[in-house]
Amino acid sequence: MTILEIVQTIIGIVGLPTAIFSVLLLARQTQQLKESIYSQVYQGVIECSLKVDELLIQYPQFRKYIYENEMVDENTPDLDRLMTIIELVVDTMDHLNVQRKYIPSEVRTSWSRYSYDILNTPAAKYFFEKYPGWFPMLLKATQMWEDDKK
Repeated sequence: MTILEIVQTIIGIVGLPTAIFSVLLLARQTQQLKESIYSQVYQGVIECSLKVDELLIQYPQFRKYIYENEMVDENTPDLDRLMTIIELVVDTMDHLNVQRKYIPSEVRTSWSRYSYDILNTPAAKYFFEKYPGWFPMLLKATQMWEDDKK
């Protein structure tokens, strides 16, 4: 056996385990990257939700329209500010809908329930009537969320 053949054999013996190790390491890194991306997406949803919470702390008089199904019409006090808050809520729900597949499955059902309930309040319905066509995919998603609640 020549030196070249010996070197080729050694490279073959060492090369295969190295290649297998590299593939396994790449698979692990890909999984970690996926988890990191999911975490960042979910953090974005939480941040949007916290902005809504901050506004409702700052303007507690609007909580009743979002969480207590208070009726809304053109005579509602401070309607412009309420519609701005509702728009932020709807934007948050839209973001949630777009990122839905990245939301951890163990909390997806509760987010779906929350979204469905919020988007079916009189305030949200008033917003959608006032601005039809702004969020067509979100309105379709409410049916998906209804299915998730079951």
